[in-house]
Amino acid sequence: GADFSIDACPLKNIEIQSFISEYTQSWSNINHQFFKTELLSSLSFENLHVRGNETLLRIALDCIFKNAQRHGFKNKYSENNKVSVILSEVNHLNKPFVCISIANNGEPFPESFTIKDFIKRGKVAGDTGKTGLGGYHVYSIIKRLGGFLNLTNDGDGNVIFELLIPAPGLSVKNINTYNNAEGCL
Repeated sequence: GADFSIDACPLKNIEIQSFISEYTQSWSNINHQFFKTELLSSLSFENLHVRGNETLLRIALDCIFKNAQRHGFKNKYSENNKVSVILSEVNHLNKPFVCISIANNGEPFPESFTIKDFIKRGKVAGDTGKTGLGGYHVYSIIKRLGGFLNLTNDGDGNVIFELLIPAPGLSVKNINTYNNAEGCL
């Protein structure tokens, strides 16, 4: 039922590294009792802009971070609890994107759980008025921004969300092709 339309959420240029840095720092300051955060970036230059909406990105990131807190870490703190945010540039469908990878080392989703399950459970929860994983909101927001979403378990127990946000200022010539395109929606 959330309104992610152009009228409600106009797009503008966002300096992505600064935005993500401020977001992860604020999460660390407010919610440090659940997990530590770290930001790693391999962006080729600091002032890379994406076309987006800061409010929408915060909602999507909040859903993912809250997921880690409630489900991955079961609202319990441990010195080992960590959420890593990794920024990189990728070529997907011959277009440039910034990939925001968010990995947590909490309890992983079941092996058979897919991005489609994440989205569907979020839609069902929203339709019934229950709280869910926020997957439908995350998916709707990333689609609204012209991007793609993926979810994987890396085999080491990490749940990894990958948000691909269009980066029209980049050239696809010198960036790596996105490796997880098969599961990307």
